[in-house]
Amino acid sequence: MTRKKIVIVDNEPDTIEVLKDRLIWWNYEVKEFCSGKEALEQLRRREEYVPDLFFLDLMMPEIDGLKVLEEIKKIDAAIPVIIMTAHGTMETTVRALKKGAYDYILKPFVMNEVEKLLKNLFSKEITKKINGETITPIKIGFEGIIGSDSKMVEIYKTIGRIAHTDIALLIRGESGTGKELIARSVHRHSLRKNMPFCPLNCAAIPDTLFESELFGYEKGAFTGADERKIGIFERAHKGTIFLDEIGDISISTQAKILRVLQEKDFQRLGGRETIKVDVRVIAATNKNLEQLIADGKFREDLYYRLDGITIEVPPLRMRKNDIRLLTDYFINKFSLKFNKKITKITKKALTRLSNYDWPGNVREMENTIQRTVASCKMHIILVEDLLIGKPQKNFSYFDDDKNESRDKNSDFLPYKEARKKTLAEFECQYVQESLQRNKGNVTQTAQEIGLHRQQLQVLMRKHNLKSKDFPVK
Repeated sequence: MTRKKIVIVDNEPDTIEVLKDRLIWWNYEVKEFCSGKEALEQLRRREEYVPDLFFLDLMMPEIDGLKVLEEIKKIDAAIPVIIMTAHGTMETTVRALKKGAYDYILKPFVMNEVEKLLKNLFSKEITKKINGETITPIKIGFEGIIGSDSKMVEIYKTIGRIAHTDIALLIRGESGTGKELIARSVHRHSLRKNMPFCPLNCAAIPDTLFESELFGYEKGAFTGADERKIGIFERAHKGTIFLDEIGDISISTQAKILRVLQEKDFQRLGGRETIKVDVRVIAATNKNLEQLIADGKFREDLYYRLDGITIEVPPLRMRKNDIRLLTDYFINKFSLKFNKKITKITKKALTRLSNYDWPGNVREMENTIQRTVASCKMHIILVEDLLIGKPQKNFSYFDDDKNESRDKNSDFLPYKEARKKTLAEFECQYVQESLQRNKGNVTQTAQEIGLHRQQLQVLMRKHNLKSKDFPVK
């Protein structure tokens, strides 16, 4: 059997060497290039070396990976390209997939995953087109979806692969995980992107009003119907309907939705005209639909109609690596909103955010950072500034995760520990405010509060405070 030929393109020799050694061990023939320009020149000659696969770095001088990808596809669209990068963002992931990349891997490599990816690729003998079709490049731009965790990267890949189709999509995940953001991203990068996106929160509408919300009504259809109302299906014609919390609707309403999806037409309440409709349906739920089906509370035929492709959105506690990204994003967002100049969060504060379970997921975290930024008096967020959880249970002296000796169900520290912690909090805030008044001048601050300069420096190290954190405005 002829060995598969693989080209590695990366400006980091160490990365090339690590991947090359493993590929050779797996019995692949390998050629490496330190620049995209050299690789493209070789590919254009063709007579010397026709590769079966490219491993292509995203961030390179001269020509970046996405541009090299475009050129490769112009020369030979049949060659699969795997993008590799240390910068795993949604935008770069989906842009690469839209431009024809076969897949996307993050540095540092997990070699078992690389091996599995290659076996899967070559076992399917993908040589002409990816998955039997060529994906047309679409300009990508995303709003508010943050995360480089591997689970999120897989979601970005799925969005890139299905956005241009009309297949039904079911998004599953806990409340606050960002299901509507994903639905909006799918719509914005679909062929329906210039048509309406119409969301409907199924849990917020009484069952008696559901039919009129879905299909609208004619004037005089019932008492109080003083004028015609256009329903969501009609408003979304040629566009996308997002049915959020689909698991909360009644069996009778489920039957009406199923009929529209099957027949692609409906009548307004009190009307005789049959209205044809062309919509893509994206549904979302935080419920266990399989259990609802078993309990007779959800129609199995509707489930299969909605479940063309499923995206499982992980809760925030399952992707703790994204806490830092989300923290920075929300601090910047709300600093601009509230005209604050918050430039930093301390390590202790970030650790506390990472250790919290976030039952309300990203939505809860966004609200937490918003409250924190709005109330923060300094340009740096300390652990004491964080407003996590319910208002009465913000960060307090009576909630120390490190205190293993007390009952886990108790909210109180022993007196001596509480007093010690209270004094430490006062000390930190006192030094912080003193430095702020003196614009970070250590000598001037020490003189003002009656300490030697060295004593103040000890306190600053103790509380992780640095003079550069208090710049002159």
